[in-house]
Amino acid sequence: MFFIRLLIFIFVILAILPVVDLPLATAVPVYVWLLLAVFDLLLIIVWRRRKKTKVASGPVLAGFIIVAALAVAASQFYAVE
Repeated sequence: MFFIRLLIFIFVILAILPVVDLPLATAVPVYVWLLLAVFDLLLIIVWRRRKKTKVASGPVLAGFIIVAALAVAASQFYAVE
């Protein structure tokens, strides 16, 4: 069980990196990356309060993937302009 929790923790850290990188290396407006950062924080809170099972962690991990994909898409969108 410890190994699964460790893998989920590493995945969460890697999924948060695109959002953390938005204000540092891109031209994405503040309101966009702030909104994505708030969503990531809410997902962390939900993940910590839920049961530590694979089934309960699935939707939260999917949320992290969606937020990371939105961060990459916002970065690419504002890089074009």
